[in-house]
Amino acid sequence: MLRGLGSAAVVGTVGAAALSGNSVAMNTQFTAANPNVVRSDTGDVDEVSVDPRVFTRWENLDEEPGKLRYILEAGIDGVQPFAPVYRETPFLNSGSGDYETTDRYPDTGRTPLATGNSDFYDINNNGDFVDPNDGSQTVRPKIVLFKEGQSSYYNAADDYPDENHFTGASLGSDAGDYANGNYGVLGDTSAFDADEDGTSRSQTVTLRLYSVLLNDDSETIMQEEYPAYSGSAGYTYQRLRNIAPNNPIVTVQTAKFTVTASNEEADSGSGGSANPIAN
Repeated sequence: MLRGLGSAAVVGTVGAAALSGNSVAMNTQFTAANPNVVRSDTGDVDEVSVDPRVFTRWENLDEEPGKLRYILEAGIDGVQPFAPVYRETPFLNSGSGDYETTDRYPDTGRTPLATGNSDFYDINNNGDFVDPNDGSQTVRPKIVLFKEGQSSYYNAADDYPDENHFTGASLGSDAGDYANGNYGVLGDTSAFDADEDGTSRSQTVTLRLYSVLLNDDSETIMQEEYPAYSGSAGYTYQRLRNIAPNNPIVTVQTAKFTVTASNEEADSGSGGSANPIAN
């Protein structure tokens, strides 16, 4: 997305789908498309964000799932390591009815990775995403990864409980209002800016998406058959990465997109007409 000749915002297009197989399966495919090159007279990038749309399909489970947890992390290759930016846990046994051992979420289409805990949009009573400063203006839900002027990891008035919230361990205890939602902006956009006239700069952002089917107690189903993600076994994101190769209802997948900023070369010139007159 390009905003005139000044600083611009970049949006990576993200899609994910868990595709069924012939046995117990939840195989996630996660892709991202590069945004347009940001061209400006300063080479600055205002914002890097994503608008993920996902669906998950599973089959041949031994237990009906009660919840589905999505976790998204992001980092800049060679510059900034992974850190969590989003976590939500939709209930599967409410609303349209219980989900079965072979099923799909959502029932049709894709659902945005959206949350009521966001500084960048509100969700009104109709379920519309609206500008938090003007509820009459609809907006796209987004997860902001990097934002100009943000020098450190976002902390909403110190409301995050402690480091356990960022490792995932807080899910085993009372995490307050921040058990789910947007973690916040990872940092500023300086790593993406092209500072010198006539130059461009490219940085690759890697996203890491976790998907896991849970019971009503927020623990993995089928624990007798597969390694568990639970309060006793561990609720950390590292635990999910460890067990994903051996647990078919836990997937951890990555996708990349490249942000390129171009600083337009300075130029000047003059023109006009002498309009000579001879009498």
